[in-house]
Amino acid sequence: CSAIYGWPHAGIQVDCGSQEGGAVAAEAWARLLHPQRGAPWGWPAAFILTHLHTDHYNGVLHASASATFPRLHSLREVFSAGMPQVPERTQFLHALFASAFRTLGSDTGHMEYDFLRAVVRLNGGRKVSYRRLFQGDQFAVGGAQFECIWPPRKVADPPFEALVKKALDSFREACEVDPVLRQIEERIDRDPFYTNLLAENADTITFDESEFGPNRAPSIEVPREIPPATKKANKSLTEIANHLSLAFRAGSWLVMWGDVSQSRLPSAVEFLRSSRTHNFDCMVAPHHGTYWHDCLLQLRSENTLISHGPKLISKFRPEWKCISGSVDSTYVGGDLDLCLGPW
Repeated sequence: CSAIYGWPHAGIQVDCGSQEGGAVAAEAWARLLHPQRGAPWGWPAAFILTHLHTDHYNGVLHASASATFPRLHSLREVFSAGMPQVPERTQFLHALFASAFRTLGSDTGHMEYDFLRAVVRLNGGRKVSYRRLFQGDQFAVGGAQFECIWPPRKVADPPFEALVKKALDSFREACEVDPVLRQIEERIDRDPFYTNLLAENADTITFDESEFGPNRAPSIEVPREIPPATKKANKSLTEIANHLSLAFRAGSWLVMWGDVSQSRLPSAVEFLRSSRTHNFDCMVAPHHGTYWHDCLLQLRSENTLISHGPKLISKFRPEWKCISGSVDSTYVGGDLDLCLGPW
């Protein structure tokens, strides 16, 4: 849960979730919105979701359902990582969303849909635009320029394609023994709104509360007991999501790595170095500081931030200290909000 400030009336919220639960993340977001903290710079005009893991957005779901969390009325844009072209792309996304609904209790069986509906509720029903980003894409918020570092539009990587195939095979095996999982996947496949969200060319979509009608209310009763095959499939599918996490930068001031996996860091760093920018004011380390690759030794960060709690503090990679002037942790220092750049 990170807030970026520094542009008049154009704060940016990056993720809002926690492994400790949505209530914990929503409380942290509320603190950032407090008049003594974030509000003087303006409530968020944009929300950036690095990837669809619940510990990165369950705070949004909790906040949208809360009668006490303030309605923002300020969001204009939402950004997230695009889904690269991979074999059986649509089937993979159906499997990912269906698995999340079955194991995590997602409202409708489509994580992206549930997230966007929660954003619209928080925005008081007002219209927002939703854009998926790919490597090299430029985007602006409040006059500040950003560039997407990862993911690429196409992953031409046989080992990765093999991972996708293995995960899909695991999902199909789970559907054979878990009829509820199969029912959820079929429901996603039938809904035209989901189809539009999944379309490869749907990089930008504009919508308001009218898109989220009662016809998509949950209608599937999900048993609490989850078969082992379904758990196995869910693990395989969610691990792939880290390969596709959004990473972006703001000039030489900030790099946010999201949850980009260790195996993808070399390609992302190579793209970053192609801009001839190696030194940054601040980095937010990938996967709560638990990921590292020696390719990062080519970069330098004056300040590196780690967002983690008691479950991940022991897995912090100390190599980050080698490229950082200082390292700050939410586990030690509490909320971290950023005010960067020459503003």
